[in-house]
Amino acid sequence: MDPQWFVANGSSPGAWTAEAAIPITELTGERTLTKRAWAVGVQRVVPGVGFQSWTTPSSPQVVPEGFGYLLFQ
Repeated sequence: MDPQWFVANGSSPGAWTAEAAIPITELTGERTLTKRAWAVGVQRVVPGVGFQSWTTPSSPQVVPEGFGYLLFQ
């Protein structure tokens, strides 16, 4: 599967933003995911700085125990 997705980014001194949009139908074939939950981990690699993670434990390896939940309402 190779979903169509959209990305936007921005930066200013001391801050950056990133936004990614992937239509649910591209990932699941379903139109809605009401009352479902997905486990989500967010990491990035910053050139000159290294690996950073918003999930715990912080690891370049996948550690699902530290993921947060994305709840669809």
